[in-house]
Amino acid sequence: LYQRVVLTKHKNRHELYLDGHLQFSSADERRYHESFAHPAMGASAMRRDVLIIGGGDGLLAREVFRYGDVKRLTLIDIDGELVRFCKTSKLIAAQNAGALGDSRLRFLATDGFTWLQRTAERFDRIFVDLPDPRTEGVARLYSVEFYKVVRQHLRPGGVVAVQATTPYYMPRVFWSIVTSMEKAGLAVVPAHVNVPSLGEWGFAFASRGKRRYDQGALPEGLAFLSQATLPTLFVWPLDLPRRKVK
Repeated sequence: LYQRVVLTKHKNRHELYLDGHLQFSSADERRYHESFAHPAMGASAMRRDVLIIGGGDGLLAREVFRYGDVKRLTLIDIDGELVRFCKTSKLIAAQNAGALGDSRLRFLATDGFTWLQRTAERFDRIFVDLPDPRTEGVARLYSVEFYKVVRQHLRPGGVVAVQATTPYYMPRVFWSIVTSMEKAGLAVVPAHVNVPSLGEWGFAFASRGKRRYDQGALPEGLAFLSQATLPTLFVWPLDLPRRKVK
């Protein structure tokens, strides 16, 4: 076990904490995961092979599996015990709709950076759903060097999506992630959404060439995102301007 895992329950709401930091709240996690998954998944019809680095709770995988044309989802999380817990916990398995037990899922308990450096596999979508870069070990997977490796593993027309922390409370961190992805040769489109339990949250969607992420058809059964609200993820208010950072 690489981190301290705490699952709390209060009335109809449950929350998962990793090393004291909130991972998700069942009250509003769909705002986060729908806004993360569907702009990338809807960017093109070619999405047979998907990679998630992190995302051990299975909630992002739940959203990916809404697309019937996904043939394989590779989930890489260094903490195999966390994934086992999220697969067997009745509360979390109900929240992720059993995604971690889906026959299309291949799970590998290893370091995502190291695995990408050693494999020749390429993917139509790559999601990086990791904790914020608070430590040197995690920050490796937010570096220019990492994004260069990710870019090499995208198929033609492929998309990478990164959770990029809060642009409101940590704008320098958010925009440094965007800048690092651009430095790695990716065309990046930043996005944000309000998640009450987390605050204003940011994502970065990118491909080798310019692409739009606000027009894709959404799957049925979503709790938050609609065709009308999808474009609003990419509208930035005046008090959240882009910062010039290294």
